[in-house]
Amino acid sequence: QWLTKLNKQVKTPAIPVTGNQFSLPPVHHGNQQQQPRGLNPFTPSGLTGLGFVWKMSPHPKIKELMDPYLQKFRKVMLNLVLKYANCQLSDLPILDKYVRDGKNGLCYNHTLGCCSGRFCNLKHASPTDVTDVFATNLCNKIRPGIDYVLKTFDAPPEKKRKREE
Repeated sequence: QWLTKLNKQVKTPAIPVTGNQFSLPPVHHGNQQQQPRGLNPFTPSGLTGLGFVWKMSPHPKIKELMDPYLQKFRKVMLNLVLKYANCQLSDLPILDKYVRDGKNGLCYNHTLGCCSGRFCNLKHASPTDVTDVFATNLCNKIRPGIDYVLKTFDAPPEKKRKREE
């Protein structure tokens, strides 16, 4: 009853609405997931106070290695991991599909769990492209670095929201 009463009290604006002043969100068909407005698909929107949530289906070996790391740090710090694994980016295995003009264009951050680059220029491998051999070799290369970083470094502090007054 109160809603009916309120609707009668609301007056329509005196400004005429012409043309397409109000746009509707795009229509998605089939099994497409609708991305909320304002979210970048490459940011780790799966991050919550409860821990890390995978946005893709990673290879089981990569998931097993990276789960504790991502639960603790919520992002991939590849340079730090490579430093303590005593290897370089060029030492990591490659997927031939992502090599262009002799350069490796694979985004390892995405493959390992989360690419936080807003405008990442690298290629994000689909889960079907990651082979068992690639996943095994990648995990073997970075495992010492992952283990060392997990044992040595503290998790980042939770960001506090500024209180609005």
